[in-house]
Parts: sequence; C-alpha cells; structure tokens
Amino acid sequence: MDKRVKFDFAVIFSNGGGLQGQDFRLDIAGDDITDEALAEYLVRDLRLLMVERVSILKKEIISEPHKRLRPGEIALNNAERQHKIESYGKAHEKLVEAIRAFPVEMWQFRAAPDGWTIHEIMIHIADSEVNSYVRCRRAIAEPGSAVLGYNEVEWAKALHYHEQSTDEALELFKCLRRASYELIKTLPDSVWVNTIEHSENGTMTLEDWLIDYEDHIPAHIAQMRAVYEAWVIAEFPAG
Repeated sequence: MDKRVKFDFAVIFSNGGGLQGQDFRLDIAGDDITDEALAEYLVRDLRLLMVERVSILKKEIISEPHKRLRPGEIALNNAERQHKIESYGKAHEKLVEAIRAFPVEMWQFRAAPDGWTIHEIMIHIADSEVNSYVRCRRAIAEPGSAVLGYNEVEWAKALHYHEQSTDEALELFKCLRRASYELIKTLPDSVWVNTIEHSENGTMTLEDWLIDYEDHIPAHIAQMRAVYEAWVIAEFPAG
C-alpha cells in the first residue's frame, strides 16, 4: 500500500503574514519523512515564496493510495486546459494593470530585511520567464531532458535586481510570454504529458509547467500587494 503523510502546518512569510493548514496530505515515496524534508516538500508543492519558517505539527504516516497522477495521465480536461492557456496569455496585461495601484516611489520599499521589494519582484518575473521559456521548449522538443532550478534569492542579490530597469523587465516578460502562448495554444493532447526532469522538483509534465506558470503572476501580484500594504502602514501609521 502507498504511504502518505497527514499533518498540520504553519508558515511564516518574511514579508509579513502567514498560512496555516490542518489535516493536509501529501504522497511520500518511502515509509517516513523528516519534518525538515516535509517542510521543504510543502513549500515546493504549494509554490510558496518568501518563506521564513515552516512548523510541522501532528505528523502522521498513513497507508493510502497516492493521489498524484502517474506518468502519462492528464489532470485537466480540454476546457480546463484552454482556460488556463488563455489566462496564461493575459498575464502581462494583468501585471501592468496591477502595478498601477502601487506608487512608483515605493517600489524600492522593503517590508522586511530579507524581503523583496516590488522593484525586485518585477525583475524576478522577467528572469523566471526566461527559465520558463526554455523549460516549455525542452518539454515539447526534448521530452525527458533535464532542466535546472536556480536560487531566486541569490540571483536577486548577485544580479543587483534593485539596479535593473523594470521597464526593460516588463518588455522582456511581455515578449517571452506572448511567444510561449502562441506556441502552446494549439498543441495536441499527446504533448501535454511530455516530461522534463527538474533538478529540484523532479519529474514535471508540460501540463504541470502550465499550471505553475499560469499561477505565477497572480501569486506575485498578491506578494506585491502585501508589500504595498506594509508600506502604507509604515508611511501612514494609524493614530
């Protein structure tokens, strides 16, 4: 019988706020998993960013069939996939609309010492899209090939994100996203089960890639909104 882990968790984010869950379940490969490994697994599985600390509570290993898809299975039906493709294609429009709400003069505001600014998030979005662009094409043209993860925090520091142009980053993101959207919108069903081997996340299908990157911009818009709200509190304290 397959093994799964059932647990409660509490996540604290470095830019403020948190996330909690009860009776959460994940598939595991063996008979047990350490709290440290489970915390890393949870962060990857939920695609969380800016995580400061994860607490694992009430962990229990249970015998239960795995819920994740087996190789060759598809999670989305045609209508669901097409909806995600169209949402994916509108990401630049959504991003430009969202950042209008954030005054440019606060884009370098840092809510926490190790938190990202809105300026840095926008540069990250462009760099992430470069990686996404390659991963998509690897999955289509060279299924089974390897792709590399990267250290987002170190890239932000070493590449001096705070000094780079957000206008250029937005234009780069726009071009890359449009090109990938045009590429994927008419792919046959058979291609969506193609896989790549991610150096950190393991085997991923092209459909996994779509699910991840369709959500990427909304997640960062929410992150930028949290930074903005922290700036408002700091700039205009109540009372």
